[in-house]
This record gives sequence, C-alpha cells and structure tokens, in this order.
Amino acid sequence: MCENYALIEKIRHDFDRIALHEQEGWNHNSHYHNFLLKQLPLDSRNVLDIGCGTGLYSRLIAQRADRVIAIDLSF
Repeated sequence: MCENYALIEKIRHDFDRIALHEQEGWNHNSHYHNFLLKQLPLDSRNVLDIGCGTGLYSRLIAQRADRVIAIDLSF
C-alpha cells in the first residue's frame, strides 16, 4: 500500500503543477468546451465532472445544470 500511496502522491504533484501552469495561446481542453456543452441535455439536473482540473469547464456546466460536482486528483 505504501508504494501505491507514493505513486498517487507523485501523480497528484504532477497534476497540481500542470493545472497551475498558465498556457499561452490555444488550449486543447477549452477548444472542445462549446461542443461538449451542446451534448448536455437542456434540462440537466446533476452533472459529474471527473478530472475537472482548474474547474473552467465545470463553471460553464454550472450555467446550464442545477448542480455540478467537480472532482480532480489535484488540490
């Protein structure tokens, strides 16, 4: 179990570092936000965003859904 914990902490540290890194110009994630939002039913009540990163897309979903639960391995 200790080995797994060390690996999870390493991954979490890497994700934290990447999530906070400001990218200049085009972002491959935000490029798809409009397309993905169009796939949501108009009457969405509960939406789960797994791997939400900084939560940018989660905030867009929140404008169309009653409740958004956004989780990520990073803090």
